[in-house]
Amino acid sequence: MRTTMKGLYALRAMITLASTSSPESPVAIKKIAEKEDISSEFLQQIFHKLRKAGIIGAVRGPGGGFYLEKPVESILVSDVLAASGEGLSIGSCSKGKERQSKSDCPRNGGKKENVERAECKACGFWSGMESVIKDFASSRTLADLLE
Repeated sequence: MRTTMKGLYALRAMITLASTSSPESPVAIKKIAEKEDISSEFLQQIFHKLRKAGIIGAVRGPGGGFYLEKPVESILVSDVLAASGEGLSIGSCSKGKERQSKSDCPRNGGKKENVERAECKACGFWSGMESVIKDFASSRTLADLLE
């Protein structure tokens, strides 16, 4: 699994936002972008998704900026990654929601051009590894990362 820059930036920016903002004192995206060395334009795209997901809020105008919509203790890392468009899938063997069971794997008993395939013994490993990663991300909050 390789996390994209979108996921890495989203999490870094959320940690900075969590440590510097409040609804009464929102933080300008330019300040977050400068602190985290992220393009303001790219961060704007990420924050649009996070705002749409209800994780962050925004205040327009002079003195405006972004703030957390929820307490840091209730914002899961997995929610930040999912809202930013980051997947936690290991690969094609472990498509998560897209693949409901081992039997959905194209290598598990499927036929290709009248050739029987043996059951893929690696499928369970990849699915299990993906499950551990998702559980780990779902067990950590922004509060945990701020400690």
